[in-house]
Amino acid sequence: MTVPRKKTWRRGLQANTDTLPYRGTSAGGGYSTVEDLLKFASAVTNHKVLDAKNTELLTTGKVNTARGVKYAFGFMDDDTDATMRHFGHGGGAPGMNGDLEIYHRRRATSPTSCAIDCRRTEAPRIG
Repeated sequence: MTVPRKKTWRRGLQANTDTLPYRGTSAGGGYSTVEDLLKFASAVTNHKVLDAKNTELLTTGKVNTARGVKYAFGFMDDDTDATMRHFGHGGGAPGMNGDLEIYHRRRATSPTSCAIDCRRTEAPRIG
C-alpha cells in the first residue's frame, strides 16, 4: 500500500502516518482500495448487503444539503438529473482522499482515490 503524503509548508511532502488513528472508526480513518470500493458497490447494488427494498431505503436521500443533493443513510443521493442519479460518499484527511459514486441505473461505478494532499477527488462524469 502506498504511504499517503501530506504537504507541509516547510518540508514539502511528508508521510502522514503521524496524523492517523490506530484503526478506522465510524468517524473515518479507515483505508480502502479502488478494488475494494468496486466490490462494495457491487455488493450493495446486487443486494448482497441488503434486500432490494432496504437498499433503496439506504440509498435514497432524506435530508436536503447545501450542495443541492440529499443525504441518505450514509450516502449522498444526487438526483438533480433523473437520468444520471447516483449515490455514494467520499471523505479525506491530509494526504488522502477517496470518493465512490454509484450510477445504479446506468450500471456504472466511479471509485477514486488520492494518496497525496488533495482537497477532494472528483469522480469523472459519465454520460
